[in-house]
Amino acid sequence: MENSNERRSMERISIPDAQVYYKSNQAMNYFTLPSGPMSLINLSKSGACFEFSDQIPSGTPVQLKIVIQGGKKIIAKGQVVWTSIGKGSTPCAGVQFLPFGKSRRYNSLQTLSRLRKLTDNLH
Repeated sequence: MENSNERRSMERISIPDAQVYYKSNQAMNYFTLPSGPMSLINLSKSGACFEFSDQIPSGTPVQLKIVIQGGKKIIAKGQVVWTSIGKGSTPCAGVQFLPFGKSRRYNSLQTLSRLRKLTDNLH
């Protein structure tokens, strides 16, 4: 049975023990440290879901560093599209990645290649 509430165009995968460090638009300069390691919940070529520790409103631009076992890193820019804060549960944020391309305002084509390789290998 298909989930009629699902709006994602790409299937997300879980990566055990993957961690996310993030900076929001207020803290995206070179000298600001990112958040401490947060758990990655799932990932696709178009976005990610992760636990967060600070208030992140929807629409906030963020930069993510996703660290996977073995020290592999993926750096991606995106925008928070939703947050979930429930009673007794860990707050989560959903981030949609910016487009991929050669301009500075886009995510790199190398990032897209890494995401494709990772998501294709874990299916």
